[in-house]
Amino acid sequence: MATVFVDDKAVRMNSAENLLHGCLSLGYNLPYFCWHPALGSVGACRQCAVKQFKDDHDTKGRLVMACMTAVADGARISITDPEAALFRKSVIEGLMISHPHDCPVCDEGGECHLQDMTYMTGHDYRRYRFEKRTFHNQNLGPLVNHEMNRCIQCYRCVRYYREYAGGRDFDAFALRNIVFFGREQDGTLENEFSGTWWKSARPGSLPIRRAASITRASGTCSTGRRSARIAAPAAISRRRNGTARCAILRTVTTMK
Repeated sequence: MATVFVDDKAVRMNSAENLLHGCLSLGYNLPYFCWHPALGSVGACRQCAVKQFKDDHDTKGRLVMACMTAVADGARISITDPEAALFRKSVIEGLMISHPHDCPVCDEGGECHLQDMTYMTGHDYRRYRFEKRTFHNQNLGPLVNHEMNRCIQCYRCVRYYREYAGGRDFDAFALRNIVFFGREQDGTLENEFSGTWWKSARPGSLPIRRAASITRASGTCSTGRRSARIAAPAAISRRRNGTARCAILRTVTTMK
């Protein structure tokens, strides 16, 4: 265990974790998108920025991504620092520029991580008044819908699909400042665990097809959690370079 000073308050954190994991474990409100304990850290969303100080005499500090910074004894960080708070709010504003306003019909509506993080950062007004960036959705087969216009480029879908489920026909395609997550061409996802993978994505960008067919008037959960729990196996084992690797898929149904 290590002693970390968060906003000048000494707290104890696991030295084997990163600052984001430690802050969340202690109940601090620090927004994030791309990080998950089973997937590790890539710093893709830039949402968990905090101000880190060298010592108690440092008044300037520097912005770091909490998910990419290891817990160290004596570390000093600030979540409420005005510069860090403005940075996180600006990131959310950038993500929301092209995000559709379809929360009432989205399968994640009401329990959406993006909604929670947007509210947490205080972003409540869109200043952008030009055309949004839009994508054409692909046909990914009978299990998963493709909603790229809702994508916030957290990379969780492709990281889970390729690193844990072992799929190779879904990837991230980048051109200049545009990233597209999908297949090289329309077609059914080849990996047998693609039906359990939908919950890893943010926010409603890869809803399962069964969820899309359930009406809210029926009173059945529109997120498809019921079917996901049935479909998700407890674990899978795959051989990679002669080494058995086990990916726990049950966590996918509760990923937030």
